[in-house]
Amino acid sequence: MNRDLYSDRATRLDTVAGDNAYWRRLGDVAKEWMAANSRGDRKEHVVMAFNDWLEQNYGFRAVYDEDGGILGEPDVRDDQKYMLFLLKYTG
Repeated sequence: MNRDLYSDRATRLDTVAGDNAYWRRLGDVAKEWMAANSRGDRKEHVVMAFNDWLEQNYGFRAVYDEDGGILGEPDVRDDQKYMLFLLKYTG
């Protein structure tokens, strides 16, 4: 990241991706996923794939393009869980 052009990561994401709030929320929930998958004994704790974890905990899946990049619109599968995600990570 060119530090002369962008004051912080959020500002850069806003210029690159457009919907800064979605990408910020996705980044924050990824930190929660990493923390959840790093606790306890690995033999007893199954590491869940990011999309599986998102669907189980927050009712949506990230949508990927053909190159493996995450697109800007989630695939919502459980409206109530997704609303909890929005409430928890917005603001």
